[in-house]
Amino acid sequence: MNRRQFVRNAGLTTAAIAAIPDQTLFASQADEKIKVVMIGVGLRGQNHLNLLLKRADVDLVAICDVDDRMIQMSKAIIAKSGKPMPKIFTGSKDAWKKLLELKGIKAVVIATPWELHKPMILGALDAGIKYVATEVVLGINLEDHWDV
Repeated sequence: MNRRQFVRNAGLTTAAIAAIPDQTLFASQADEKIKVVMIGVGLRGQNHLNLLLKRADVDLVAICDVDDRMIQMSKAIIAKSGKPMPKIFTGSKDAWKKLLELKGIKAVVIATPWELHKPMILGALDAGIKYVATEVVLGINLEDHWDV
């Protein structure tokens, strides 16, 4: 698969997820909402944030980013959506670890630089989070992938 095919397929996958009817993707009962958190709400992460906010079966409970400017932009997106404001984790490069201590999280979306994916994925899995998604690759090298 060449780069052009990969980009096309990735775009189709995102479109397919957005098109899945509410209550189908995560929730097991019609009135159940899945509690989702986001680590990394920069410009790329905000695309995922917009998709999550459009879903009726998602309860965005927290967001995290080291860049306060990105947090402010994300808060504006959330306010515009009419959804409740989630908890905010920022202020240090380890703020994501505090976020993972929240109870009842079922899914985490990670949209951070690649070198942070492995520790964040493993941290989420160790915290008992059932669904862990990364914005791109799981790690930097083959060993990272095996560790995950």
